[in-house]
Amino acid sequence: MINKPTVFVLGAGASIPYGYPSGATLVTDIVYELSQKGLLFKLCRELGFSQPEISKFAETLNLSGDKSIDAFLERNPQFIKLGKIAITLKLIEKEDENTLFSSGNDKWYGDLVNELKSSSTDTFVNNVSFLTFNYDRSFDHYLFVSIMNSYEEIRSDIECVQIVNRIPIIHLHGHIGKLFWQEGNGIERPYTNSFSRLDLLKRAVGACQ
Repeated sequence: MINKPTVFVLGAGASIPYGYPSGATLVTDIVYELSQKGLLFKLCRELGFSQPEISKFAETLNLSGDKSIDAFLERNPQFIKLGKIAITLKLIEKEDENTLFSSGNDKWYGDLVNELKSSSTDTFVNNVSFLTFNYDRSFDHYLFVSIMNSYEEIRSDIECVQIVNRIPIIHLHGHIGKLFWQEGNGIERPYTNSFSRLDLLKRAVGACQ
């Protein structure tokens, strides 16, 4: 357990060991796939974005030299909707629970979560919170699944929700959907790399809010 008041700040590199891109790589991948009219381009077209709009976004993002798409979108609000959709689509494809829980020397979520665990759920009390600049939900999902599978006395999702929600996780720039146990507003979607057209259309609307 961690009793001393502690705030963990997660930056763009926090989820790289779990298959997610760095900020710079995310920019490069988005520019490339949109410019080369790859799957990301096709999905954006399917969601109603015009080819000139997509091309202008990719070209402007590339020529900006920005290594952070968040910083770019803050200065170019005309691209916020398309930019957030592109981010969402690229991160959804990385949501893989097998990768999240596979072994690796550079993976650190387990080390930290283990520090939060006590001998029983009755004494699971931590004075911590998490501020993340990332849109992905990898740490959120890892925390829930790990706690769920660590205590014999947890017999239902509801019981685990009550425990995990004692630890605030704040996504400063937003996220690509709430996990089922998370409170607050937003579109709910499971931790999975699959999605439907309806899911994408809902997200396209939500990105403007």
